[in-house]
Amino acid sequence: MSKKFLAFSTAALVLATTMVSGISAASAANVKNGACAKANATATIGGVKYKCTFNPAKAVKKNTWVAQTCLDASSNFNDVKDLNAAIVTSTNGTINTATRSKATNQKQITIIQAKLTSLKNALATFMSQHPTVMTTGNATDQQRVTTANANIAKMTTEIQTLTTNLTTLDQTIADANASMAKTAADIAAAKAVVTKACA
Repeated sequence: MSKKFLAFSTAALVLATTMVSGISAASAANVKNGACAKANATATIGGVKYKCTFNPAKAVKKNTWVAQTCLDASSNFNDVKDLNAAIVTSTNGTINTATRSKATNQKQITIIQAKLTSLKNALATFMSQHPTVMTTGNATDQQRVTTANANIAKMTTEIQTLTTNLTTLDQTIADANASMAKTAADIAAAKAVVTKACA
């Protein structure tokens, strides 16, 4: 074997070894969560699509090979978070409005109840002093009694209506709080998916 041929064969072997080593090194670099240099580059690792970008579940922001499923989960999480943020804002508005309405209703009930109690006491006193007013009393006194009874009935109905409103408002607040709890659960579930997909 000539020295020339031997030298050529050795050079070819070195070149082939270098190429193989280079391919192996490049392949070895493409690993899940492994560092990568070119942002937005893509690769398929173990049959899974990856992208060279920041891992949304990691605190340290550096380019690594991030599974597309992780990025999709993160995008979905952001959509859920944005949607639920709007729901939370709306629900908080509902709770605040219902709470203010409750306070107003309770105040009205207190005022009307005081007037009702006063009117009932006045009528009771008058009737004790004029027990036969509706049969033997004059028209003016009879009208006073009739008007008082009508006002008592009206105020009683108003209190009943306001009390019913309070029950409705309590249910509105309870439903809103339940919606808030579900919203928080939805966000937590979406975040858990991201954490798992991006691990």
